[in-house]
Amino acid sequence: MDRRRFLKHAAHAGGAAGAMSLLPPSLAQAWAEPAPPGGWDRIEHVVILMQENRSFDHYYGSMPGVRGYADLNALQLSTGRSVFHQPDGGRVVLPYTTTLQNIDGTDHGTRTGHDAFAAGRHDAWIEAKGEGTMVGYDRDSLGFYYQLAEAFTVLDGYHCSVNGPTDPNRMYLFSGTVENPLALDNYAEHLQVSLFADDMKLRWMRSLPVSGIVDAVLGLVHGLTGALPPPVAAALAGLVGPRTGNLFLYDALLGPDAGRYVNDIIFGLPWTTYAERLQDRGIGWRVYQEWDNYTDNALDFFLPFREAARTALKYTNGGRGVAFENFFRYYA
Repeated sequence: MDRRRFLKHAAHAGGAAGAMSLLPPSLAQAWAEPAPPGGWDRIEHVVILMQENRSFDHYYGSMPGVRGYADLNALQLSTGRSVFHQPDGGRVVLPYTTTLQNIDGTDHGTRTGHDAFAAGRHDAWIEAKGEGTMVGYDRDSLGFYYQLAEAFTVLDGYHCSVNGPTDPNRMYLFSGTVENPLALDNYAEHLQVSLFADDMKLRWMRSLPVSGIVDAVLGLVHGLTGALPPPVAAALAGLVGPRTGNLFLYDALLGPDAGRYVNDIIFGLPWTTYAERLQDRGIGWRVYQEWDNYTDNALDFFLPFREAARTALKYTNGGRGVAFENFFRYYA
């Protein structure tokens, strides 16, 4: 008996509480049909859904049969215990479940990520991110997700592309790399949103050549704020200041390529995305997002899409007749 027939039999045996009880009709129908014959040539569409800021174990750590909390090959700490025994002073914090559907997230920045990594020791997660780093859900809280995984196939070797927050990991999803050290945190989002936040900043941005804007941002690194309108200086002050947050940011702003890094972060990342590669080969693609997508459509950061946004938005009004610069502000 193959896996599909076994699961179908289990669902019938379990009645309404079986493996299909929470699946929508479209998924239940697909699940019930026999697997189509053929190979790669039978694939019509590939759908990629990227969720945010939760580990595999956070969702499926307690699911039987996966590399979760019971993983016999989990990393070992210097104490000889598994990585799931995180030290916190004189005590140990183990994974624990919650039924709360809304809980505070942990910090996802590059600095706390590398602090938790602890040069490969992986023994500072509580110190760097708090006890919430060990929390997860079980079947009682995520019934639909568990049934989906059981009815189809779940992979358990997931990892972040970047030991850091949302934006660089989504840049990897859309392009396979992050070539700008300023982008190794959410710096592109923060800088673009801050600089194009209202009509005053838009007018100031468009009154200067690109080189002038880049010089103004770099000037803040060295404490030169007199040439900037106060609202602009205030918007940028927390982003290009002391050595906090992004481990790579400050050194990059002081290096010989600082101007290029800043220019690309503000006006569009230059390397090629998967969308462009697909289009060059005649393969169709789509991105589906909420109207206010929380800046999670990383294509908005890249140069061709920034240019497309300016073209699409040139007749909009971001304040006193000044057009919106990017979709982030337009959505808001």
